[in-house]
Amino acid sequence: MKKETNLLELIHSDVCDSNDVLTHDGKIYFITFIDDFSKYCYVYIINHKHEIFDKFKIYKSELENQLERKIRLLRSNKVIRSYPGKSTIIYKFEYSRGNIKINQ
Repeated sequence: MKKETNLLELIHSDVCDSNDVLTHDGKIYFITFIDDFSKYCYVYIINHKHEIFDKFKIYKSELENQLERKIRLLRSNKVIRSYPGKSTIIYKFEYSRGNIKINQ
C-alpha cells in the first residue's frame, strides 16, 4: 500500500475499549483518527460507541477548517452501533470525496 502524498488524503480510524479500565469520569472507549501522510493522530475518549459518528463530524469539521482541505477517504474496519429502544442496528460508514455512505 502506498503512502499518501498530501494531508487529509487518507485517514485511518479505529475504535478501542480500554480493557475495563475507566477514565476518572467513567469513559471506557476511545477513537483514533490518524492522517496517513503526516501520521498526526487525534484521540477522542467516549462513553458509548454510538458517539463515534458525532466525534468524526467534529474531527472532520475542525481539520477541514484548519487546513482548508477536504478529507478524501476515511478507512476503518469498525462498525458503528446505534441503540434505539431495545433493538440494535449495525452501521458501517464509509467516507469518500465528501460523501458519507452508511450501510445497514
